[in-house]
Amino acid sequence: MKVLLFCCKGFEMMEFAPFYDVIDKPVVIDSNVITSYCPQTAAEVAFKLLEVLLGKEKTNTVKQGMGFL
Repeated sequence: MKVLLFCCKGFEMMEFAPFYDVIDKPVVIDSNVITSYCPQTAAEVAFKLLEVLLGKEKTNTVKQGMGFL
């Protein structure tokens, strides 16, 4: 079983390192789970989900249309 830990104010992620895999990334994909650590990454999560469902080419078309590329 994998556990994903996010950095919170007042906690040091490295305190958990001996017990869990600490992943210090804004968006993480593990098997069929896509998650992130805060609402600020919503667009990145949405684009990653779109990429998984429709592919990179269509995702880039959407990104370009929205002004992200």
